[in-house]
Amino acid sequence: MTIDEALRFPGLARADGESMLSALLGQDRAWLLSRPDRSLPEPVADFWPHAAARLAAGEPAAYVLGKETFLGREFLVDPRVLIPRACTERLVALAEGVLKDEIGDATLEIDIGVAGVHRRLSTFTPELVIEVGTGSGCIAASLALLFKNLHLVATDISQDALDLAELNFEQLGVKRRIETKRGDLLSPVLDVKVPFLLVSNPPYVPDSYAFQRSVHAYEPMLALRGRGERGDGILLDLVRAAVAHPFCTGLVLECREDQVPAIDALLSKSKR
Repeated sequence: MTIDEALRFPGLARADGESMLSALLGQDRAWLLSRPDRSLPEPVADFWPHAAARLAAGEPAAYVLGKETFLGREFLVDPRVLIPRACTERLVALAEGVLKDEIGDATLEIDIGVAGVHRRLSTFTPELVIEVGTGSGCIAASLALLFKNLHLVATDISQDALDLAELNFEQLGVKRRIETKRGDLLSPVLDVKVPFLLVSNPPYVPDSYAFQRSVHAYEPMLALRGRGERGDGILLDLVRAAVAHPFCTGLVLECREDQVPAIDALLSKSKR
């Protein structure tokens, strides 16, 4: 099978095919298009009909490939977890700045209509990072790689997600420094008695939001729908849990920009 023949797969959009073949061959699009008669290596040719059919049906390329790049590193992904987004890379950068004590309370635009929020809850220096809703583990693993002496706890309500996250932690050499716990919000870490920074990209999409089919049909809605018309039900429950935990020093959260006032209103009513 040649490159040109592969790209003519029935029902497959040309651009999707080019992106997938480029990833499988480890070459850029220009290299691909300049060699239409080149035969595919046998492993790629064997995999291609299956991959192309899944792409043509609308499945996200990351799930077909079984991986996604996040901050320059490859993470295993499948329908058990949300596909990492570029905006969440900027959330990691915000958390990095907070841990280095370079950023105080801040609200940053990390994508159109999406904010990265940091709010300090105490003056104590965090000794631990707790990530709620770790999914693929891309946030926790990235922070562990940025801070070689940092210990983290990664939680998720889904054991399937934690199983995949642990594979990523092992693959990236950080598993010894990241403890995984299953449970909702901060319930798995109520026994923590050292100051910690809470980092989370929780579900925050309103119930009424209409996703593209490639998202709605394949990605876990559990990781996206935030509960309620404004999508802030889970988000605000997480903030309440953080305020109630005596050892939480602050929050680094991804959310919609229009959800930030509700976070601040809740914090202003708290005793902290």
